[in-house]
This record gives sequence, C-alpha cells and structure tokens, in this order.
Amino acid sequence: MKRRVGLLLLALGPVSAAHAAGPGVHGVAVDRTLDAIASAPSVEERFAEIHRRIQAVVVYPPIARAREVTGQTRIEFAIDLEGQPAELRILASSGSALLDAAATQAVRDAAPLPWIHGRVIVPVRFKLDELH
Repeated sequence: MKRRVGLLLLALGPVSAAHAAGPGVHGVAVDRTLDAIASAPSVEERFAEIHRRIQAVVVYPPIARAREVTGQTRIEFAIDLEGQPAELRILASSGSALLDAAATQAVRDAAPLPWIHGRVIVPVRFKLDELH
C-alpha cells in the first residue's frame, strides 16, 4: 500500500502555488490543483492565515515611517515541513530597500506558518494609517 501511494505522488509531480494559481485571498496566489492536507483547513484558509500572520508582525521601519514612505512588497517563498519560510525572493519591490527588508523579516518572524505544497506569493503592505 505504501508503495502505491509513493508512486501516485511521484506521478502527480510538483505543483507550484505560484504557477497554477487562481485569484486567491487577500491578493495571495492560491493553488487550486492540489491540496496535500485534505483533512486540514482548506488551501484558501491556510493562505489567508499565512498572510494574516505576516502582516501582523510587520515592523514599519522608523526612518520609512518618518519619511512617510509607503508601498507593497511581493515576496515568494516555500514553507518547509516545520513551517519555516525557505528560498525567500522579492518578486516586486515596494521601491524602498527599507520596506523590502522589513517585509522579508516579517515573513521570517511570522513562522511557524501553515504548510502548503509549492511556493507562496504574499503581498506585504506598508500603509501609515494601518500600523500602530
């Protein structure tokens, strides 16, 4: 039985959330082709939770805040089985190195994250009226 399951998983091959994505939740790309954790929360729920956790730990850089710099950084990453982000890559810069660094740090600080097969693309927003 274990051998059949292994062969089935090999036949499916890797599926990337970034490549087979639908419109998603909160601007986060959602892979609707494969959900490896059928009895857990849905893929959409896990994506929403990932986005919520990241946005909740964002630290607005004081210099950027003082200069009223705003923007959005889109970050792509994988999540390992322990919930740690791996292979982080900025897909779209906010236009500010300070905000991009803060967005990358927020992804790391939000861990452990719910596991999702493939790569995740998350927008990290920096708006002065939304942060404390």
